Amino acid sequence: MFFYRSFLLIIILFLSISSVFAEEKLQSFKCNSLASAKACDNSCENIGQIDFDVEIGEQSSIINIVQFRDKHTSSSSLEGCIVENKMSWQCVSEDSFSKTEHYMVNGGYWWSLRYKMLDGNDDVTQGCAK
Repeated sequence: MFFYRSFLLIIILFLSISSVFAEEKLQSFKCNSLASAKACDNSCENIGQIDFDVEIGEQSSIINIVQFRDKHTSSSSLEGCIVENKMSWQCVSEDSFSKTEHYMVNGGYWWSLRYKMLDGNDDVTQGCAK
């Protein structure tokens, strides 16, 4: 009887820990236009996977992003975000030479990076995840 209870306790513990760490990664795409990124349509190219961890604080919230491309993994954090919940948030940052936008709306994610180049043109990259 003791063995059965111990075994059952271990199984329950394992299942609860697994469910905490089994976050779903989204497929990440690079898009040719902002409209395609917002729609996350079939014209966008699959570039890997992406995972989000949303830390909601009383004063500010942080979005931690982990990107998986080929055999490479990179991570970044977005601060000063406006967060409704883990599936709806926005992070916008702008300075003299760049503007970055990250939006999660009802679980759909899109981003845009704009850099002002010395020749007066903008270098724009955008994408999405679903």
